[in-house]
Amino acid sequence: MPGCHCAAGPPTFKENIVKTRHRSIMTVGLACAALAAAAAGTGCTSVQKEESRPAAQAAPREEAPRRAGVGAEYRPQVPRGHNVAALAFPTGEIQSSALMIHQVIPAQVRRTVPYTYELHVTNLTHGTLQNVLLTTSSLQNAEVTESQPAANRGSDGSLQWFIGDLGAQKTEVIRVSAKADKVGTSSNCVSVSYNNALCVAAQVVEPGLTIVKSATPEVLVCDPITLRYEVRNPGTGAAESVRVRDQLPAGLTTVEGNRSLVEAEVGTLGAGESRVITVQAKAARTGTFQSPATAVAAGNLTAEAPRAGTVVRQPVLTIECASPEQMFLGREGSFEVTVKNTGDGDSADTVVAMPVPANARFVRASAGGEVAAGRITWRVGRLRPNEARSVSASFASDAAAVIRYTATAEGVCAALVSTACQTAFVGIPALLLDGTDEPDPVQVGETVTYILHVTNQGTAPLTNVRLVCTMDELTLMEYVTSTGPTAAAVSARTVRFEPIARLEPKERRTYRIVVRAKGDGQVQFRGEASSNEITRPLVKVETTNFYR
Repeated sequence: MPGCHCAAGPPTFKENIVKTRHRSIMTVGLACAALAAAAAGTGCTSVQKEESRPAAQAAPREEAPRRAGVGAEYRPQVPRGHNVAALAFPTGEIQSSALMIHQVIPAQVRRTVPYTYELHVTNLTHGTLQNVLLTTSSLQNAEVTESQPAANRGSDGSLQWFIGDLGAQKTEVIRVSAKADKVGTSSNCVSVSYNNALCVAAQVVEPGLTIVKSATPEVLVCDPITLRYEVRNPGTGAAESVRVRDQLPAGLTTVEGNRSLVEAEVGTLGAGESRVITVQAKAARTGTFQSPATAVAAGNLTAEAPRAGTVVRQPVLTIECASPEQMFLGREGSFEVTVKNTGDGDSADTVVAMPVPANARFVRASAGGEVAAGRITWRVGRLRPNEARSVSASFASDAAAVIRYTATAEGVCAALVSTACQTAFVGIPALLLDGTDEPDPVQVGETVTYILHVTNQGTAPLTNVRLVCTMDELTLMEYVTSTGPTAAAVSARTVRFEPIARLEPKERRTYRIVVRAKGDGQVQFRGEASSNEITRPLVKVETTNFYR
């Protein structure tokens, strides 16, 4: 076959370049390879098959340097005992061709024993060749048993290897196993084709527009509301001049700028692209707030988001106190505070506080109460709607006074509330009358002094304190003189002192009444003390022995 060349050893690249013709619009050529000595006039070399003696086995491949070069510089590895044939397609010249075919084949094989040869297809260009197809145009005394990759059968029975796109300067290697049934030569010829096309197209697109609005579902009236708008282009082209608009409902405004209208320029959204816009809003009152958001773009693209609502709640605290109206001095009085959340939102971090009254002595606080700098604090924590909590503190007073208690409560987003109560700390009136006689016994004609002590041993003042003394029979004793905090009036056997206007707790007053003994016998001296508070008189009787 003209244009085919086989060599007994690895040929030079120049020796294996064979010119061919360019058929039609497809680059087509024919590369022939044969085993051993070529038969004259065939145009292809072939390998001889011998029956009389075993043919020399193809030498095993030695470890040769890796294949070097790409494109026109590519050279396949040729093992010892193998031939190589090469052809550039379609012109036979490397400079003007697109593809190079190398066939590496054993020089000799044995009849009916499978042998392997390689087809190396190289793209000589700097661009991708499309639809590359390698086809066997002739098989002489060669039966292909398998190949890697596998071959397909053409309609004419030829073997075809569809390489498809072959990248610039790339090489594809096909390994073929075959066997020869007759002694002589075994040959194969291949052709290659490719079909590149120049195409131009205009893309047809259809941009789309969607918008999804979300809002914080529930907040307290003092918390910000996050409004989130996600605009998306689900179409196949760019959506231009995209804008978002949301008219907020009454009672809702933006935090920044205090506006009731949300407007945002998004710009251009590419196909499949999305953009998120976030706005902080605030509510002026409680309630449910919702509004639809819209998105528009050039080309009359519009979209509307479903309404997204926010429920705004608010905790409202109330506080009440309870304390006894009156407590006796020295006793503990308990002051109780109840705080309740009457709103529809949680009151977080609720705190109850109460200053210690200046004229009261702090005794104790209920669980959780902390005292610092003259102030009692209870950290009540979270109060849910309609939930109440009570705390208490105990106080005492050492002086009669009206103690006024105040308390406050506040929580997160809950306004400060206050309350006040009072307790009157009063004393307990108590009167003590005691006394002695000096001396005892007393000789007739001598005098004896009766000493009486009036003491307020209670915790409340005594007023209009009175002392009345009564002597025994006048035949036995005679009034001489008296001293005391007030003047005395004597009438027959009675000595009556003027009242003491006020006798403070623990205060004591002393009276001395001097009496002369006139007759012998056992005599008695009687004292009676009373006040406005102690109406039942206290009686002190002193018995003295008069003798001659």
